[in-house]
Amino acid sequence: MIAELEATLVDGIAPRERVLAWVRTFDLAVAREPEARIALTTAMVAAGRALLEAGVLELDTNVRATIDAAERYLEAPGDASWAVYEDAATASYPFGSGEGCFAIAELASSCAAGSGCHSGSGALYFVALAIGDERLVDAVRPALASWCARARAARTLLR
Repeated sequence: MIAELEATLVDGIAPRERVLAWVRTFDLAVAREPEARIALTTAMVAAGRALLEAGVLELDTNVRATIDAAERYLEAPGDASWAVYEDAATASYPFGSGEGCFAIAELASSCAAGSGCHSGSGALYFVALAIGDERLVDAVRPALASWCARARAARTLLR
């Protein structure tokens, strides 16, 4: 997954295409790689902060609670902290990886793998609709680049 994400971080990719690539990559990766949840949550925190900064929400309490829960999950990944994050995300649908349909029509005609639905990665797309693709990319791209660098370094140490 690291290589797939790094391929989406290079210059020359249109913002909408980059967002769709992230949604697809995360949705497929979460099903097969446990660490993908951490990468997705890292992206979601960055997206959530950008959403709050954009000031497009009338009431942002649920989004703030979701970001807080996501940050606690990143500090101590596990089933219990994921459940708290998922509950908070459900309350702030369509932001965060909670319950609800996150399928993106441009990626699939249903909740098929890669659509953004099962992992909740489609929330990135919905944030982009609210704040614009470029603003989302500007927020999420450095967070993912940092996560990829840390993940590569950790894998190197394990060898």
